[in-house]
Amino acid sequence: MSNESRKKTDNNSAPDLELEAKQPNKSRRSFAKAGIMAPVMISLANRPAWGGSVRCTVSGFDSLHAIGSGPALADVEAMCDYTSVSGILGTGGVDVNQLVRTFFSCLPGSSTLTVGQALNDSGNLFTQRMVAAHFNETLLGKNPFGGASTATIYCHLIDGGGTYDFGAMILSPLEIINFLGYVGIK
Repeated sequence: MSNESRKKTDNNSAPDLELEAKQPNKSRRSFAKAGIMAPVMISLANRPAWGGSVRCTVSGFDSLHAIGSGPALADVEAMCDYTSVSGILGTGGVDVNQLVRTFFSCLPGSSTLTVGQALNDSGNLFTQRMVAAHFNETLLGKNPFGGASTATIYCHLIDGGGTYDFGAMILSPLEIINFLGYVGIK
């Protein structure tokens, strides 16, 4: 190749290099976009970031109270998917003649309260809803109280505890009744 043709090629390639340097590198840009979006998508895909089942636990219930609002009751009941009092009675897997004291050991040995009586007694909402919560926990594997067992909470309150400390919040029996009703155990 002659010097002249080399000069021509060199002259032609120099502007092309300058032009290439001015153009954005699209592969780098798409990589940067992916790097920026990945953490956002990962955090948004996490159920609690969307609200998910967090409202179905005591801590989620507390969070809703803290911000002063929440979704409609029917939406929460459907989202939480707990079995109601009437649903527990209708499952067939519950012995309505079983004595409540067999799982709520704090009741006196002389107590003759049966599961059927407790679930049908709307005059004692605390015991009624706690028995239903117990069956959600033990039969269905869905504990509305997170790590604390329903039996432990019930017995603490029946034995004169007055309130139960869930760690992040303290609830009275009335507040527990409201919480269980809110998530559909009523």
